[in-house]
Amino acid sequence: MKTKTKPKKVSQFADEFYASPAGQEKISGMARVQQHLDTISRKNRIQLPSGMVRIGIFGDTHFGSRYEDLAALNTYAQACREAKVQCMIHAGDILEGHRLYRGQEFEVHSLGWEAQSKHFAKVAPDFGCPVYFITGNHDISLKRAAGIAVGPELQQLRPDWIFIGEDVGEVVLEAGGKKIKVGVLHPGGGSSYAISYRPQKIVEQLEGGTKPDILAIGNYHKADWIPSYRNVSVLQVGCFQRQTPFMVTKSLSAMVGGWIVEFGIGTGCSRQKAEFFPFY
Repeated sequence: MKTKTKPKKVSQFADEFYASPAGQEKISGMARVQQHLDTISRKNRIQLPSGMVRIGIFGDTHFGSRYEDLAALNTYAQACREAKVQCMIHAGDILEGHRLYRGQEFEVHSLGWEAQSKHFAKVAPDFGCPVYFITGNHDISLKRAAGIAVGPELQQLRPDWIFIGEDVGEVVLEAGGKKIKVGVLHPGGGSSYAISYRPQKIVEQLEGGTKPDILAIGNYHKADWIPSYRNVSVLQVGCFQRQTPFMVTKSLSAMVGGWIVEFGIGTGCSRQKAEFFPFY
């Protein structure tokens, strides 16, 4: 007479797998991934002395473009230094890039990676504090053309500029045991007729539980602030590139300028004040 064996529980199969060599290798791999993520997270964490925070938020500088506005950028940098901002956040398109559209080569004064990166290293302002930046589609065009790791290379040239991701990044500000997350995004596509429409749709699509307290959006060359939409404070960062011939043909305007934002670190983001510095 055969003895019936009890069916195994799912948890038993899992225990047996993780006790095997393959399971141990998987655990080791997961630990390495988590260690890498923790390292990135620590790199992007900023300890501040008090719960009131003042940061600068800007983007789309397009160094190397004939239409870059260095005078406006330097004036904005001076305002940030005078306001004693604690960190800067750049929402992508540091450089003008290479061959994103037909005729772009006629809109640059510095053609290609070497010329644009040297120009960036020479003229990018000193804000008196670290600049945390992501790369945007114009920057990544240089990676696609020549395989260049644009963000890390720019950080090598200017150690005060700290690379935090391609297209997407995050900075965590901490004070008094509390923290808020500042998300940085350089999305694709074009802007809409209603300036606030794209930011609203972006926030609506963010996964629950992962939303930042503040979201800085580049790419569209628009300036806009929604203090609270679905519990997110949303800014379009403006730009420091005047309207190019390409933008004229696409009926795209440029809102030149940058932000200084103040807020309290408490339950989420409290006591917000956002000031935009426009250059007409």
